[in-house]
Amino acid sequence: MSLNIGVVGAGICGLTIGRLLQEQGHEVTLFDRNEKNIDGGAGIVIAPNGLQVLRQLGLLEPVQAAGAVITCAGLKTFDGKSLSKLDLKKIVADCDLSSVGIQRSRLHRILSHGLESKVQTSMTVATVKVSSDCVTLDFTCGKVREFDYVIGADGLHSAVRAAVLGRETLRSSGTFCWRGIASRRTIRSFLNAPEEFFEYWGRGSRFGYCALNDDDIYWFAVLKSADLHHGQPWQNSFSSYVDGIPELIAATPADRIIERQIEDRLPVKRWHTQRIVLCGDAIHPTTPNMGQGACMALESSVVLVKEICKQGFGSAAFESYQNKRIERTKMVTNTSYRIGKIGHWSNPLSVWLRNQMLRMSPSPAKQLKKLYLVDL
Repeated sequence: MSLNIGVVGAGICGLTIGRLLQEQGHEVTLFDRNEKNIDGGAGIVIAPNGLQVLRQLGLLEPVQAAGAVITCAGLKTFDGKSLSKLDLKKIVADCDLSSVGIQRSRLHRILSHGLESKVQTSMTVATVKVSSDCVTLDFTCGKVREFDYVIGADGLHSAVRAAVLGRETLRSSGTFCWRGIASRRTIRSFLNAPEEFFEYWGRGSRFGYCALNDDDIYWFAVLKSADLHHGQPWQNSFSSYVDGIPELIAATPADRIIERQIEDRLPVKRWHTQRIVLCGDAIHPTTPNMGQGACMALESSVVLVKEICKQGFGSAAFESYQNKRIERTKMVTNTSYRIGKIGHWSNPLSVWLRNQMLRMSPSPAKQLKKLYLVDL
């Protein structure tokens, strides 16, 4: 039976759900608070577990073609000393996949293909009302829409989540992040190969980058909030970083740099009501330290729709979806939060000990393989 479904949020999670539900014959409408459903100022890395979902959607090849395949990942100190290095192709040889760096706007365009007429932008949810037979969405623009069921995929600051769980406090990581895209052609001193993803750890600061295509490089810079230099440009904190990092930052147009505080939420046990279910960052947001936020959203989207296909819309399917996803997403959220704390140690002795432990630690290949190879 075809149902009228409202999906709040038209990012990676909402678009994936919209595609899958439309394939099942449901009438789907997606709403996004942004004026344009594209975050054009940033890049993203999709790990092999997320790529497996895109393969199920028939979108793996378009995503690989629009981005850059990453075959090597490494961790260095701010002055270029190696802490670890991984051959990503060997880790996931079983599924013949390696991570892909891609601009978010390109990924959104690929996911939204065929859904363009279903996405309504500049639509901010004001209130959510639930009755015995429908869910009513009131928008700040004055529009009102009714649906048989509503899926909240509206991110970290989810209005749908607030309707289900009440107002909650975000968990601060104590860090700020700047993200940008620069052209390789403008950076003569940039030394690393396009298929590499590297992260650099300093004292209370981190920097990472990857290629998005033959020319564009996505980078992120992270500082402890307490270490922000009042009155001084944040870029000064990375002036001593090597491998062309200061030049990479300087070569990035200001309008292509996004600044945000890094936050998440503590994992919770309740993901749904009878007619509303939450997915992606709306229910299991994570800090970006494992590069798994989009991958968890993709995984959860597929599991949710599979349970709906098996059991139909309603509490039984929502509960089954929740039970299948809750432990894995909790592990990622908590592990990512801990990695962020360790990565931003600033005491010189603590930093030295951390770096020595990283050099001597066994390869994390086994743990990554378990993370990347998932049966959905």
